[in-house]
Amino acid sequence: MHMLFHMLKFFCLALLASSCATTLKAGEPAVITNSGDGVISELTEVVSEAMNGAKITLAHDSLSKTNTLFIERAPHKSLAHNPAMGRRMDMPDHFTLSKSGNACLLTHTESGKTYRLKKAKCRTLVEE
Repeated sequence: MHMLFHMLKFFCLALLASSCATTLKAGEPAVITNSGDGVISELTEVVSEAMNGAKITLAHDSLSKTNTLFIERAPHKSLAHNPAMGRRMDMPDHFTLSKSGNACLLTHTESGKTYRLKKAKCRTLVEE
């Protein structure tokens, strides 16, 4: 029984170590250099996923001038689709873009999750 415990402990530690190795790590601050080819569509999908499926709209030049993105939640609407009870006071969600090797990585600050953008090309801000 004692040997089984040590084997199980070793297995758990090995599993934990392997999961850490697959975690994406943000690199240098970066901006997107190609806003076409479905890049904004992919970016919109990733941001929406990070925000638990919230419907969002991004500008065509999002993350092309700065490496930060702030997304404010839509205001509440009445049944007649009019703004209800004023402005929402929730804090906006924050995202940062970075480059690690050739990968463009988008990090959702609030959750700490990092997503690899497959269609985006980016350059670090120090490459300017």
